[in-house]
Amino acid sequence: MDKWGITGGGWGDVFVSLSNAKRRNIRNIILLGPFPELKEFILAQDFIDHCEHYLFTPKESIYWQSFVNLCSPWKTETQINEYKVYFNLPQDREYTSIQLSVSGGEDLSLLDSYNYSSKAYEYLPDYEDFILFQPSSNHSTPDENKWKYWPEFLNEVCEFFPNNKVILIGQGNQGYNDIKHPNFIDLRDKFTSAEGVALFAEKAKLIITLPNNLIYWLHVKNKPVISISNKEFNLLSPFKRLLIKPTLIDLEFDVSYEEAVWNLHNWDMLVNRDKNEISCPYKFTSKFTLINQHTVNDLYNNRSSMTIYRNLMSEHKDLDWFFFSEIDIKYLYSVLNILGGNFEVGVTLNETLMEQYINLEKYLVLRKYGAVKNPFVICNKANLESVLAANVIGFICIGDNIYSHSLQEYEVVRYQEFMYGRRIQN
Repeated sequence: MDKWGITGGGWGDVFVSLSNAKRRNIRNIILLGPFPELKEFILAQDFIDHCEHYLFTPKESIYWQSFVNLCSPWKTETQINEYKVYFNLPQDREYTSIQLSVSGGEDLSLLDSYNYSSKAYEYLPDYEDFILFQPSSNHSTPDENKWKYWPEFLNEVCEFFPNNKVILIGQGNQGYNDIKHPNFIDLRDKFTSAEGVALFAEKAKLIITLPNNLIYWLHVKNKPVISISNKEFNLLSPFKRLLIKPTLIDLEFDVSYEEAVWNLHNWDMLVNRDKNEISCPYKFTSKFTLINQHTVNDLYNNRSSMTIYRNLMSEHKDLDWFFFSEIDIKYLYSVLNILGGNFEVGVTLNETLMEQYINLEKYLVLRKYGAVKNPFVICNKANLESVLAANVIGFICIGDNIYSHSLQEYEVVRYQEFMYGRRIQN
């Protein structure tokens, strides 16, 4: 029986999910979503034999929840059975989900390389060494959600690169009709697919865009990018999942105009920096994360005990870190957020977790120790005795009603969700 992988959504969703097909040697694809042109891109990959597209749009009531279910391990089989009925899929096949993972983990990956379909070449302007400027993508963004300095920033880009063409692309971009610089070229609404934009962007000297599917393509191609978020790209943005690399200058929605200009003027230095210098604000999330919005908000709530937890961790950010594989993902998420990904970590030899860290190491600024010399440990109650026996510098133990005789060697403070201990110096 032929095995078919089911994926869907937008360009970014499918681009990431195809890495799962390649890794698992799934050569037949069911594509669900509003972009039929994605089928041509999928079929252009040498690891794919067949692809069938079924039109599926966000206007349909089951659209978003079905993709949440598709990448949730405990709901995948039920959702696939629903898809069989909803789309009348052939019954003589075996179906499996290749949708991007719900929590990063083993599916936190990208294609190592990819092929373009013939459609990408349909509109390919003949420019080289230009600056590509894309302040919006195919998604409609209300004016109040746009970074308010985009038009002024475009003027600054034109002035900063007087000897390079500055090319504006995107759909529905307003407020750029007064740009009069001789090096400015307006190619808005010219491209028919994200694939064509990606191919064109490969020839650019620098790309200035926002967190959309384009930065996935460019991440693989090692192209320099300044990414500035519009307001809707919040903590749970799918495009915040894995992109930590010197070639990406990542700026948030609240970045000041002066700071954005500084990053522009210093872009060449920034994209050649050591990866240890890169900060990493909340990058360990996927599109359909197991951490719901309320949990994420709690992590940033000044009244919650998680604030105390984060403050303690910040105090010890220069120490070596060791994580036990049983730790709730929200704590690991918080660690990555606080330490910016720039930390060294030892992990238990849990096969699933090791694969997770291998991928995190690939896409985050993350290094592993074979043995941690002076560890500060995050554990749970089940691990506490072995942690204390290791005579660690300090620990955060997740849980409540925690007791151990060995705790007498530590200064201990108990909070609502965890216990903090630091070894008493003799």
